[in-house]
Amino acid sequence: MRDGTDNESDNDSPLSLRCTCCGCSTPGGSSPGGSRMLAPTANHDATRDAWLAAAMASAAQPAEEHGGGHDEVLVERAQFVREQLALLQRYAFMCTLLAQHQHWLNEPPTSASEWLVPLRFPVKLTPKTRSYLLEGLATSLAAFVNELHHASVHTSVEFLEPGPDRLGVGTAEFANAMAADLWVQTTQLVDRETATTQARTRLLQLLDDFAARAVADERSRLRALHGHCACLRDACNDFGRRLLVGRRRTEPDARRKTARHWLTSAGRGGACLAVRVLVRRRRSAAVFAQLDVGRMVAAFGSLDTLDDRAAEELYDCMERTHNKLATAMTWEVRRIDWLTETPATHPCWSGVVIAADACDHNADERLLMAPSHMAGFATGRLRVVVDPALQQTAYTCGLTRVRVARLLAQLLRGGHLPLNRIDRAFARRVTAYEFAKYEQAAMRIEIDTLGPFGRAVRVAYAPGAVAAAIAAGNLDSQIISLERTVRVGVLC
Repeated sequence: MRDGTDNESDNDSPLSLRCTCCGCSTPGGSSPGGSRMLAPTANHDATRDAWLAAAMASAAQPAEEHGGGHDEVLVERAQFVREQLALLQRYAFMCTLLAQHQHWLNEPPTSASEWLVPLRFPVKLTPKTRSYLLEGLATSLAAFVNELHHASVHTSVEFLEPGPDRLGVGTAEFANAMAADLWVQTTQLVDRETATTQARTRLLQLLDDFAARAVADERSRLRALHGHCACLRDACNDFGRRLLVGRRRTEPDARRKTARHWLTSAGRGGACLAVRVLVRRRRSAAVFAQLDVGRMVAAFGSLDTLDDRAAEELYDCMERTHNKLATAMTWEVRRIDWLTETPATHPCWSGVVIAADACDHNADERLLMAPSHMAGFATGRLRVVVDPALQQTAYTCGLTRVRVARLLAQLLRGGHLPLNRIDRAFARRVTAYEFAKYEQAAMRIEIDTLGPFGRAVRVAYAPGAVAAAIAAGNLDSQIISLERTVRVGVLC
């Protein structure tokens, strides 16, 4: 059987009269807009059936009326024509449902929330339309998650852990993975393989697990640094004790001797490795730069080649900074101890939250753009702002990946980002594209099969089944015509 759509078997049977927007299975079910679902038009079906009966009777007449015997070719084509006419009536019914859905989408919304409509259509989408729809959703979600990543990196930067995480290095891959997870769950909603609640629950579990893993990885790095910070702290305190015992030596030889003895002792205790590790870490490297302890760092890198001038410079450097450096390392040790005991759900790991947009926002707060297939969040304009709970937090360790995961989870939990809603304009484009496919398939059946058969049996066929069905349902076919050639996937 000829089928003008991508896969005719993928569409709901018109005999069931099932509305896939609301799930009703009777002709009198309600559409999302509250109007009645249309059953196949009786007058329209009767007209086509009457033509079929007349054509079949003419084809079966003795051939003397046609100038010969029975025309067996026409008789053989009769069954094929019957099947094509049934398919045509089905396509006309699909067009009627889509036109009704488009009519509802064109109605002006009464509130801001009504700009978002259910991700449901009155017919099951054909494979190509489904492919374009999912392509548009994938593009939209990927752009949105990357926008969320950008907003998280540039909001309250001072609370982010210095290093690659503050620059967002490595987080782009995570953002793409999160967009892919969103797309997978949305695809299952389009294919009706899952419920909205189940899809949201799975996504929240994925986001919570990822944030917990990111925090666990950071704790492991912090525990590895704990011993190095404690070692350098103890070395600084040891230098202070040597100053007290030596009563701040002023003789150059004594100062050089003290510096060499301290450097050797600290190196044996692990301070040499500690300095090499900490100088590569941005937080501690910033402390070293602020205290100007470059001479100490250089000295630990040349234990066996420390000349007299370098030894004197090391003594002067440590005499000036050992207390401040010991204090900084003590603070870092306490910070690591606190963070390693803090749960992954604590605000210290993120530092930002989602809040409603306000006129008196701070310059550091970022306006968050909604996915293009939604055109706006379900609850209005939103911003990424500093978490007020940080005012009661002793230490912070903001991680970009945790921020993105927590913000996305907050959007899902708060109903700001419904997985089963799309913008009205996007829904109109999808509906128009699907309508055009059924309309063109119906026209091909009329032009290629029914018209030639009618001429052969001398019972003319009057084309226009789709237009007649829409007219019988008191719907305006022009609501479709302006967007028939739109490719849905590129519009998100």
